[in-house]
Amino acid sequence: MDRSVLSSRLATIGIAVGIVVLALGVSEILGRTMAQLLDSLPVNLPTIPRLVLSVVLQQGLVFGGLSVIYLWIRNRDLGWIGVSLPDFKQFLWIAGGWAVAFASAFVFGIIIILLGLNPGKNQLVRVVSETPEALLVMIPVTILLIGPGEELLFRGIIQGSLRERFGPIVAIVLASVIFAAAHVTSLTGGLESRIITVALLIVPALVFAIAYERTGNLVVPALIHGLYNATLFSLQYAAIKLGGAPAILLL
Repeated sequence: MDRSVLSSRLATIGIAVGIVVLALGVSEILGRTMAQLLDSLPVNLPTIPRLVLSVVLQQGLVFGGLSVIYLWIRNRDLGWIGVSLPDFKQFLWIAGGWAVAFASAFVFGIIIILLGLNPGKNQLVRVVSETPEALLVMIPVTILLIGPGEELLFRGIIQGSLRERFGPIVAIVLASVIFAAAHVTSLTGGLESRIITVALLIVPALVFAIAYERTGNLVVPALIHGLYNATLFSLQYAAIKLGGAPAILLL
C-alpha cells in the first residue's frame, strides 16, 4: 500500500477516535460540573431528574453538538447522514434488528453465566438499585435521546467518515469496535470485566451498523438502539420488582 494512502487512512481512524475521546471528555467535564452545581443548590434535586439531565447533556448537547460542528466543518448536511421517515421495508429492518440485538444479549448473557465470567456493569446499575423507577423514565428517554444521540455520532459521523475512506465493510467493523470501546468509561469493575462487556457490546453494535449501511437511514439504527435499550430497561425493572437484579448491558 502506498505510504500516503496508509497515512491518510490512519489519519481518518485517528480523527474518528479523537472525536469520540473528545465527546467522552467533554461529557465527563460537564457531568462533574453539573453535579457540583446541583450539590450546591439549597434544595436537593432527586435522582431521576439528575439522570435525565445527564442524558440530555451527553447524548443531546455533547454528541449532538459535536456532530453538528463536524458537519459544518466538512460542509455536509443531514442528507449526507441520511435522515428520513422509515418506509415499510425499513420498519422490517427495525423489527429484525431489534430481535437480533436482543437475542445476542440474551445468548451471551447465558454464556457468561455458564462460564462463570464477571462482566463489567453499566454505572446505571447502582442508580436503579436505589431508585428502580428511574428505569421506567429511561424507557422513553432512551428512545428519544440515547438512541438518536449515540447513533448520530457513532453511525452518522464516525461510520460515515470511515466509509468514505475504507468502504462499507471496514467502516462497519471499525465503527462498531470504536462504539463498544467507548463504553469502557461507563462501566464498573476491573479491566478484565470491562473488556468482557466491551466484547459483548460489539455484536449489537454490528447490528446497528449493518442496519444503517443497508438502509442509509439513521432513523433505523436509532430506533433499533432505543428499542433494544428500552427492552433491557423493562426487563431489569421487572427483575427488580420480582426480587432479582440481573446484570444489564446498555448501549
